[in-house]
Amino acid sequence: MERETLRGCKRIVVKAGIDSITYPTGKINLGKMESLSRDLSNLHSAGREVVLISSGAVGAGVGKLDCSPSLALPEKQALAAVGQGILIHMYEKFFSEHSKNVAQILLTRDCFSDPKRYSDLRSTFFSLLNFGVIPIVNENGAVAADGLQFGDDDALSAMVARNVEADLLVILVGNSKGEGNARIHR
Repeated sequence: MERETLRGCKRIVVKAGIDSITYPTGKINLGKMESLSRDLSNLHSAGREVVLISSGAVGAGVGKLDCSPSLALPEKQALAAVGQGILIHMYEKFFSEHSKNVAQILLTRDCFSDPKRYSDLRSTFFSLLNFGVIPIVNENGAVAADGLQFGDDDALSAMVARNVEADLLVILVGNSKGEGNARIHR
């Protein structure tokens, strides 16, 4: 990230899209996760509050069960259920190497449409940030009523950024060659 963009930004939401943390096979790329965790830990150590939106639960499930991703919704939900624990475990490991604490927040669309749930979510985020914890957010794909309803998590990241009053939203994108870049929104 460019230093000029970060100047004056206290609270940053970073969305790691599926291509930014997986191989072209759909399986999790631990090297990319480790690098992302290190970069976000450095931002946090520099005094920034960081919220990570991470795709990858289905990919982690694919890797664990050694299967190919299915297009059928029940199979994707099952893969998400298997993979979510793996995903947060790996993030906990990588962030702890930099003495950072993380928390998992699994969301569905109704967390943003119901005023009480929205308020509760907001309070949870602010409490975690006050504790110095890095929240790691993902859609709760195993129980989402309409399936994997946020798509690639772009909509989810925008909703979270608004909920936490972020100064900056960074959307990391990768490509099939393993190269990545970022889209930055203030």
